[in-house]
Amino acid sequence: MLKEYKNTLIIIVFISIFLIFFYLSPSTTNQYTVFESPVDARNCVIVNTEGDVVLSTSSVNIEPRFNLLRHYKPNNEPHLCIGIRTMKSQESALVALMTSVMSSNSPQVSFHVIDTEGDFETLPQLIKMVNGIYGRTVANISQASTKSSLAAQFPQLTQFTDFGYTMTDFYLKSVLDDPTSKCNYISFTNGDNFYALDFMPSIAPEMSSGKDLIGYEFVTHHDSEPDSFRARGGSHKQIFTEFERRKIDLAAAVFKVDKLRQLGRTFLLDQLKTTQDINALANHAFWADGIFIEGVSAETNNKVIIQRVLLLHQ
Repeated sequence: MLKEYKNTLIIIVFISIFLIFFYLSPSTTNQYTVFESPVDARNCVIVNTEGDVVLSTSSVNIEPRFNLLRHYKPNNEPHLCIGIRTMKSQESALVALMTSVMSSNSPQVSFHVIDTEGDFETLPQLIKMVNGIYGRTVANISQASTKSSLAAQFPQLTQFTDFGYTMTDFYLKSVLDDPTSKCNYISFTNGDNFYALDFMPSIAPEMSSGKDLIGYEFVTHHDSEPDSFRARGGSHKQIFTEFERRKIDLAAAVFKVDKLRQLGRTFLLDQLKTTQDINALANHAFWADGIFIEGVSAETNNKVIIQRVLLLHQ
């Protein structure tokens, strides 16, 4: 009987050693993790425990987030300037937006805050607070007088909603006309948007490679029917970005400043200078972001769409 117990014990010990060796082995041949977006059935990626992609159902290799951050060295990429179009009602969300971009610790980002309505009285104090906390230079590039002077120059502005694009053009012109500007790339966003932690790690390689136009997928708050560019109908659904109207948002694109300087495009100012037709101006303002992005896209083949959700459009 003792001999049988002894043999059984030896077998148990042997099996235990084998299992410990198997699971602690440095080989990761059979250890995989599946990363699958709940709102994007097109992309399913299998990686091993080292983060190496071994199988992808997407046409684009997608790395898991920890792998992106592990290899991200935010020191040498071109400088990105983000124009934040905001208003008084977005006060509580504005700090969260800037924090979401700063979370990647990239020193190559500047924020330029644009008060599109000209009545955001607490904006200077808010910017001072953010600069004090994060040690960044967040600039307020708009004054209430700027809004009123533009309205005096273009009386049509009092007769339709420009969705902030007149002030956006004012900001864009200030960057393009400044030969000493450090902005190599520029993006425009709204004060209540929010970015993924991987925003800078994802776009930095594309900026470093000199792309003229960079797009990325996003979640929109707009309610809509399902189609080929929305995972499902309804609000807060993913958009499969294309450089076309209804398939992209203003904040889902990054532009090379030299390319915009070459093209000389505006969002709304050119139309204000050439037409008094209020209906035409109102319609153009409504689609201004898509029209602008379509125009830039048509002038370059040096562009890319990153198939990752990097923006929450609210």
